[in-house]
Amino acid sequence: MKNNSLTSQDSSRYKRYVLTMLTIVSVFAFIDRQLIIILQEAIKENLGLLDAQLGFVSGLAFSILYVIVVIPIARLADRPSRKNIITISLSIWSLIAALTG
Repeated sequence: MKNNSLTSQDSSRYKRYVLTMLTIVSVFAFIDRQLIIILQEAIKENLGLLDAQLGFVSGLAFSILYVIVVIPIARLADRPSRKNIITISLSIWSLIAALTG
């Protein structure tokens, strides 16, 4: 009986760990998207963009890229390797953020 209770306790602990990590990643992704909005005026002045150009970059272009990337990842998520998908996606996102930051 002790082994079963330890296993369920370890399983519960692991589930909380995974949920915490996914929440942290989601918070950072949300903050990352909001940074463009916060820095919008500085970007506009620095690059000499019109309002329409800035709107295209922060709105339509982001949405199109997001849709193009999300659909294949969602299809892959239906397969059993969700952990690998999350790990690879987080690694790519972190690498791009490090290179652009």
